[in-house]
Amino acid sequence: VLRRADRLAFEDGLAPIELRRLKKLLVGTTFLHESVRFACGQEDFNPNDIPTGGAWISRLPSLSGGPDYRLSLNLPNGRHYSLKLRLKGRPWTRRERQAIQWSAALADHPGEVRLLAPLGAVRSREGAVSRLYIGDLTVWEKIRDFAGRRAAGSPPPETAVWRKLYVEAVSAFFRAWKMSGGRIVPGPVSPANVVVPELDYRDDTIIAGIEEWAPYRNTLSLIRPIVDHFYRRSAADDPWIREQIEPEWIFDACYDALGRDEAAAFFVRLQADLEAAPPGAAGDADLPRILSEYRARFEKSYQIPLPGLSAVRAYQEWEAADPTADSKERERKVLDLHRKYDLGRFPEIVRYYLYRQTYFAGKSEKAEALFDRLLGLMAENPKAPAVRFVEISDLQAALDDERDRAVFSRMIFPNLAPDRRLDVVVEGEEGSERVVVRSFLLDRRGEAYAFSETSDPADIGRLYRLFYKENFPKVISQQDRHFVLQDAQDQVVGGLCYRVMSRSAVFIDAVVVTSRLKSSGLGGAMTDEFCGRMAAQGYTTVLTHFYLPGFFLRRGFKLDKKWGALAKSIG
Repeated sequence: VLRRADRLAFEDGLAPIELRRLKKLLVGTTFLHESVRFACGQEDFNPNDIPTGGAWISRLPSLSGGPDYRLSLNLPNGRHYSLKLRLKGRPWTRRERQAIQWSAALADHPGEVRLLAPLGAVRSREGAVSRLYIGDLTVWEKIRDFAGRRAAGSPPPETAVWRKLYVEAVSAFFRAWKMSGGRIVPGPVSPANVVVPELDYRDDTIIAGIEEWAPYRNTLSLIRPIVDHFYRRSAADDPWIREQIEPEWIFDACYDALGRDEAAAFFVRLQADLEAAPPGAAGDADLPRILSEYRARFEKSYQIPLPGLSAVRAYQEWEAADPTADSKERERKVLDLHRKYDLGRFPEIVRYYLYRQTYFAGKSEKAEALFDRLLGLMAENPKAPAVRFVEISDLQAALDDERDRAVFSRMIFPNLAPDRRLDVVVEGEEGSERVVVRSFLLDRRGEAYAFSETSDPADIGRLYRLFYKENFPKVISQQDRHFVLQDAQDQVVGGLCYRVMSRSAVFIDAVVVTSRLKSSGLGGAMTDEFCGRMAAQGYTTVLTHFYLPGFFLRRGFKLDKKWGALAKSIG
């Protein structure tokens, strides 16, 4: 409990009634302690540690009538806490209580990125609520800053800067709508109500408040305020902005927030709502045409998401500052950006696109053309693994430098050991070609063996005969998929059989090595290589049964009661 009012310092201009309300709320109550504890996560905060005048209270501009205040708390030990306080001075209405409840849900939604600042303390009788204060510029303030620079003679920001700002800001409102179960429009839907971080790999765009939320009725109840406030209002204040911003970024934001399948379904509903509504009902008479053209491109091929484009831009800026970087440094930078922007959450085409536009940019006209052809095929079928396309073999063959070929191998399988050799070859007759990706595993004596997935009936038959010969209890199933291990004479001396369980999990049914190669380390090497390949294809879990528990436990598998099997996380 804060016991002394002299700890509080007030900005000039606050009315006497405001001062009385603030003192009544903060002094002699646990409100301040709860605010810091829940909003800032500080369990050991004691409000009586605040020195005289150490709690500075000032008024904030409010989008919804306020009044809103900023509480800046400075302690002798150097700690600083900043809170945003809304104090109505009367009990909340039913609608205001619902806004608080929705705020709590969106600020801490399981499995989702936080969209609102964490809540602190709540007092319904006083109409008071506190939350963590977010001091970054809102999108509207950034737009005003751009306008000010232009008025001073500076050129406007590049299109990529505008696009990132708009897509991330609008995406936040789509995410909030989704997190509400599609039940509310999290208003005010305005650039003045959203903060986009300066560092573009940070995924923590914040909506300032949802006090003006509204029930969601159809797609236009979400799209109309986006068009009005992000496009029409901005262009009305500064007509030059109209040439800088594109309406189709609304659809990019929807895709960024909802994912490909849900965004496609939203677009279908939006197109129907636009066609059923009077012209201009969405605030832009051209929006139906723009959406139709966007959908035609969207449905035909995969659209690279904003984080992938931002990662490429960050690499290009780094390369311009350090054009003499060698291949190791360039690959290290690509891997760093892939991690920073969390590109592993997207289909593997995004990883290939990143490498094409960064490390492999400018290698040769032939390599670039082959890479672009491969990306085009992957875009048409983003769920198909890249190693299913025969063009990947031609692309590897077009790389003359061994260092580039090694980087190419690690692009295909990011978990590949740094010294692992990889060959991509095409087998079969014309019209029925198949890609075979061979990695070369070393036994304990240093001899190399080729490891590859196969659909060749002859190789599969040899693998099953090996299971039988080694007394391995393997039941043949139509769901089986196969990897074979071959020696220098192309004899099958080992292999692995697995099946796909779900979009995220695969099951190793059997691993075998011929008797003469027992204790060679090849069984473990095959298992590790298999896990790396599955991770590259987007699987997150590898399962197996309890037939060889010691072998699999040594390879990082653990008992998983949910699956009822041994499991290893490879995400």
